[in-house]
Amino acid sequence: MDRRQYLSGLAAASALAVTGVSTASAQSDAIASWDDATGDANGPGSYTRPTGDNYSDATWDISSFSIHSADGNYQFKLTVDGTISNNFPLENGFSHQHIQVYLRDPSASSGASAAREGVNANLAANYQIRILVDGQNGVRVQDAEGSELATGTPSVEGDSTIVFSVSQDTIGDIESMHVAPLMLGFDGFGPGQVRTVESEASQHKFGGEENENASNVIDLITPDGTSQSDALAYSSDSVATIPYLSVSGDSSGGGSSDGGSSDDGSSDDGSSDDGSSDDGSSDDGSSDDGSSDDGSSDDGSSDDGGSDGDSSDGGSSDDSGSDDGSSSDEDSGLPGFGIGVGLLGAAGGALAARRRGEADDDEA
Repeated sequence: MDRRQYLSGLAAASALAVTGVSTASAQSDAIASWDDATGDANGPGSYTRPTGDNYSDATWDISSFSIHSADGNYQFKLTVDGTISNNFPLENGFSHQHIQVYLRDPSASSGASAAREGVNANLAANYQIRILVDGQNGVRVQDAEGSELATGTPSVEGDSTIVFSVSQDTIGDIESMHVAPLMLGFDGFGPGQVRTVESEASQHKFGGEENENASNVIDLITPDGTSQSDALAYSSDSVATIPYLSVSGDSSGGGSSDGGSSDDGSSDDGSSDDGSSDDGSSDDGSSDDGSSDDGSSDDGSSDDGGSDGDSSDGGSSDDSGSDDGSSSDEDSGLPGFGIGVGLLGAAGGALAARRRGEADDDEA
């Protein structure tokens, strides 16, 4: 089915409560939606989850990702195949997920291909904007060099969906862009506040790393014709190269946005953006090499710790490089900060029914 046909006229209104922001309703129109195979929160196929009781196989397992338009904002919804928990707890309602969304304008020559510090991977071609979302720091929108463009406050919708919004003026015309949504683990003391993959899993670390070029991406959505294991493949000589999805559904972005699962190998066979300016480096590339989250206490509880070095004054305050991840095997549990930009109503029933195969469930 053509993506435009099934998305045409699909809209829903819902109320969304955000910390420190009044509940509000807004019209939300679906732009694009992708389903992802579940049971694959294992990176290239070999990663194992942390052994601690706070984690489950579904904690980082993406089941769907969608983009909506709502009153001058783009609203993003990422759903996991399980219940989102806030064990530590963090201000924005979730403790373990670290979402990164990379946006590429195919007409632009600027940008960077190396992913943000802590990801340890490259994108298939230069991106211009990246969106970071976690329970401690909220939403941070950056350019490819790490300069801050906007901030916001995410929310948990229902049991399993993280919702966040960014002004359309900040992003531009997203329908002409390519997008790469990534799921990583959040660790307030890790490099770039990312939970790392080690050779062996431990209480708060993933296992399965074969060498230092292993990415820390636990799950992602790939275009048709590209498997997750291929997208996250690495070697002793090179890091993974992550493909893009096309928001418009054309093949140039790396696949259809009409529900393409991660491993189905059907029509569109990968991105034409591959390997442009990739330099094979590990996780440097951009100047965004760490926030000032070296943290003090290291106990995985709701301890004090500082906020992320990306303070709300723009510029590249996310690049201080003091994010050394030195406190071994412990979780951050740092309290979050959020600079409120009103999150808008999430698209409901019809889209949810399509992506989960359930009955319509209009959101309140």
